[in-house]
Amino acid sequence: MVFVLRRIVGPSRFTSSRKTQEEKKAASAKKAASAAATSTTKTTATTTSKVVSKRNSISKTKPAARTRSGSSSPVAPVGSPKFVSPLSLRAQQAIIDCSKRIRANEIDYSTVATVLTSWEHKILKIGSDWARPTGISFLRHIFRLEPKTITMFGFPHDTKYNDPKLFSNERFVTKGIRLIKAINMAASFLGPDLEPLEDELYKLGWRHIAMQAQPEHWPIIGEALFCVFDDCMLGGFSIKERQAWTLIYNFMGFHMIQGLKAHYGKLAISHAAKVAITNQEVPEIEDPSSSESTFVSTSDEAEVDSSKSKKQLIELSRETLYRDSLMCDKRVPISSISYATVHHVVTSWQVILNIPDWERVTGELFIRYIFKLEPKTIEMFGFPADTDYRDPDLVHDITFMTKGIVLIKAIDTSVQLLGPDLYPLEDIVYDLGKRHVMMQAQPEHWPVIGEALFLVFEECMEGKFTGEVREAWTLIYNFLGYHMIEGLKAQYKHMAERGQQ
Repeated sequence: MVFVLRRIVGPSRFTSSRKTQEEKKAASAKKAASAAATSTTKTTATTTSKVVSKRNSISKTKPAARTRSGSSSPVAPVGSPKFVSPLSLRAQQAIIDCSKRIRANEIDYSTVATVLTSWEHKILKIGSDWARPTGISFLRHIFRLEPKTITMFGFPHDTKYNDPKLFSNERFVTKGIRLIKAINMAASFLGPDLEPLEDELYKLGWRHIAMQAQPEHWPIIGEALFCVFDDCMLGGFSIKERQAWTLIYNFMGFHMIQGLKAHYGKLAISHAAKVAITNQEVPEIEDPSSSESTFVSTSDEAEVDSSKSKKQLIELSRETLYRDSLMCDKRVPISSISYATVHHVVTSWQVILNIPDWERVTGELFIRYIFKLEPKTIEMFGFPADTDYRDPDLVHDITFMTKGIVLIKAIDTSVQLLGPDLYPLEDIVYDLGKRHVMMQAQPEHWPVIGEALFLVFEECMEGKFTGEVREAWTLIYNFLGYHMIEGLKAQYKHMAERGQQ
């Protein structure tokens, strides 16, 4: 039948009809594709328009971002790298607000992860010497933002934050490194559960009393830290990272400030109490003629009632308990010193710093105990051989008191050097040991100094020099003492070799 029809109408009509149907289908598909493309283009254009509009509105309502040099720069255009210039310094200060409590359960782990990842991959990976450039930048920004902190850190008031000489000032560099390493230690505290961290931050805050810290310093430190991130972070400091760091910084800062305020209050009460009470209730050297004297001779000891408090009497038999454990003759591996050990030392030292006029009180005790334990040191310190360590008039001797204060401040300096990274400290105390040649120090003096120090702790820490604290101090003292003695021996050897030449 088909064959007959083809013969009648011809083959071209069938072919033409089939082609027409196919062309219609193709045209319809093309039209649909064209419509879809047009819709996509419109959507993209709308989205782009919104983004541009939003960025333009931001640039109109917010001040221009600051560059590293401090000048203003425009907001990055669409299509630029993910790095976005930081907000202005004023905007940062408005964001960093440690006055309001942020609860641990309000911080999700993605925020913590953002902080840890940015710190690990953008700061620690700067290089093995990461703490030096970031520490220098940190301290310089602090000085720039708040010039009053210059004298607080022990530098002349006319020190310029942008003075190139600061880069070669080892004291400046050391302080900067300690600051940035404190941030590193704080970052290491972070984890999935932040609630236990609140108490640790509270305790950490009151330790800042020794540095004369005030609540208004926290926004300045935070602002300076963010400037460091802008200067040094590999790949830049993104908005997401800024938001995460701001939340964590405000969380930590709040609890540290609470600890600081609480202990400033206690210190004020303690000082007022000292004025109100008698001198017998304040830890100090008593008149040797008193039967309750802290320092007693061997012959007098038997006559003293054994029920006297430890604060009034430290028996001679107890003085030999410490010396054998403080020989400093064996190297203490850094790997054996845990953070808990350092924490016990630093926290217990704060008890000493909380004593009103602590330098004079503990310095006087310290040098008297040294003279008592090793009479040969009396001449070594420049006093007549017949000087009696119990002489109450020594408190009026400027030379005696100055030397005692210098000694106890040397202990304070050693404690301040402690941190999460103890390796750089080995070289520092080694060089410190070399300088002890000028004082005619000998290795056998270290156990005596340590013993005297522990007796000061026992008398002044009001029962807080516990076994756990004593073990921590023993480990740290032996660690520091070993490297100081090694430096001392090396210097004596060097001097002997020069004398033979």
